[in-house]
Amino acid sequence: MKKNNDQRVVVTGMGMITPIGIGIDCFWKNAIAGSHGIDYIDFSDYSGETEPILAGIIKGFDPKIYISQRKSLKVMSRDMQIAVGAAKLAVEDAKLNIEAEDPTQVGVTIGSGMIHADINELGASIALSAKNGGFTISGFGKEAMQILFPLWLLKQLPNMLASHISIIYNAQAPSNTPTTASAAGLQAIGEAARIIERQNAKVYFCGGADCRIHPLDILKYQMLGLLAKQNGDIKNFYFPYDIRRSGMIPGEAAGIFIIESLSHALERGARIYAEIIGYGSSAGVEFREKDPEKRAYIESIAITSAMEDAQIAPEDIDYISGHGCSSLNGDLAETLAYKKALGNHAYKVAVSSISSMTGYVGAATGSVNLASAIMAINDSKIAPTLFLSQPDPKCDLDYIPGTFRNREVNIALVNTFDFSGQGAALVLKKFQR
Repeated sequence: MKKNNDQRVVVTGMGMITPIGIGIDCFWKNAIAGSHGIDYIDFSDYSGETEPILAGIIKGFDPKIYISQRKSLKVMSRDMQIAVGAAKLAVEDAKLNIEAEDPTQVGVTIGSGMIHADINELGASIALSAKNGGFTISGFGKEAMQILFPLWLLKQLPNMLASHISIIYNAQAPSNTPTTASAAGLQAIGEAARIIERQNAKVYFCGGADCRIHPLDILKYQMLGLLAKQNGDIKNFYFPYDIRRSGMIPGEAAGIFIIESLSHALERGARIYAEIIGYGSSAGVEFREKDPEKRAYIESIAITSAMEDAQIAPEDIDYISGHGCSSLNGDLAETLAYKKALGNHAYKVAVSSISSMTGYVGAATGSVNLASAIMAINDSKIAPTLFLSQPDPKCDLDYIPGTFRNREVNIALVNTFDFSGQGAALVLKKFQR
């Protein structure tokens, strides 16, 4: 069914705060250059020692530059701060005069992950609750709570990313918070596009933000066996789609987009980066499922649904912005999913992973992947997959190792597939009236 201009959805603004740069221009310059943002995490505040753990770390981010409501910083976790900062960059990039907009036509949907409590903030209260070698709920409720900051819980609620943005920009259209791990950001964008297509809003803030470098995250990933076996230089142990891969590296990032109905974007003379023409999502396997065929089947459903929604054939796709976080089973399942969904064209389409530069950034994964695809469409360049030099014979697609590739991209497929079985896919097209 052909959509009218009120139903067509376009991307007009991008705000990126990532390990490879703050702002879309810096992000893309470093992506094309094959730079990475992986560095050592300093856990000395918690343990007294610096742990030898590498992660994708955002550098140079000062929340006070992006958040004028200084009192709000007291109830903002790192995830919330980078989300609000990215939203500000997106508004500026879109040249959107938010005060001139009808607030009932502006919505917010932001993907978020699990937000852990600050260990230093809760440590004293937990210690006070320890009785006879154990933890007492009654002691925590009666005594320990008295020394906590009264609004401490607001820093741990996933929906607060969207809430802060809604409050700052007086956005009164539907607000939502997918919390489906790495699929969340792309699902947020897809669901926001659906609302615009239904003509229930004209403008949306959407995307994802996540900080996966909290000590409890690192401990969790270690216990689950998901972390790469770190050994010296990152080039010696982090290899998406490579036969030597042993696991992922965690990271942090925020990517917030301004999307609009085409009629609204044209009316205000906005620059249009790309058009969103298809969206699909799927779920159906649990974390303990190790069979890559079963995981691939579920992942392929999201891809097929997105292509059907876009009314395109596999041969129409020029580029895939893939998940590729160096997971033993994940990279293989992803490869199989492309083969199931695209058939023989899977061997002809270019694929690459921005996660090779940022690390696994949780709910922001879809956002960094989407930004890479949008810029590929606009710049006719495809960012590479870093550190890939010995391709796994089972991951035998064109994963663009080493350096960027010049290529015209008219249609791009963007994917995220989480360890826990959630998948999402989005199809973008170079804008044409």
